[in-house]
Amino acid sequence: MDWVYRFSNDEEPPKRLPELQIVCIHYFLSVMSVQNYTYEEVAKHNTRNDLYMIIDKKVYDITKFLDEHPGGDEILIEEGAKDASDAFEDVGHSPDARDMLKIYYIGEVDPESTPVKIEPPTVAHVANGQGGK
Repeated sequence: MDWVYRFSNDEEPPKRLPELQIVCIHYFLSVMSVQNYTYEEVAKHNTRNDLYMIIDKKVYDITKFLDEHPGGDEILIEEGAKDASDAFEDVGHSPDARDMLKIYYIGEVDPESTPVKIEPPTVAHVANGQGGK
C-alpha cells in the first residue's frame, strides 16, 4: 500500500501527506456511511462559498476547487448545483481529473429523487456569495 506512510518521531512527514490524508479520510467516510442527497438539496448549494455538483449520480462539494479549476471557475458556477454529468463528459477530462473527484466526493444522489428545474446562479451572484434564486 503505497498510500500508507510510516515515519519515526525524528523524520519529517512527506509534503504530500495532507493531500493523502484528505483522500484517505474521504475514502473511509464514503465506505463507512454514504450520505444521500436529493436534487433539491444539491440545488441549495449554489454559491461561491458553498457549491455542490452532481456527476454520474455522485455528489461533490466543489467549493474549494473553484480557484484551482484549469478551465476557470465560470463553467463550474454555470454547471454547479445540478447534474453536470453531460458537461463533464463533453470536455473529455483526463484520468487525473477523474481521480481528483475523489477528494471532493461527499455522497450519492438519492435514487428516489427527481431532478428539479433551477435557475443557474449568475457569476455576479455567486461571486457575492448569493444564490441564483
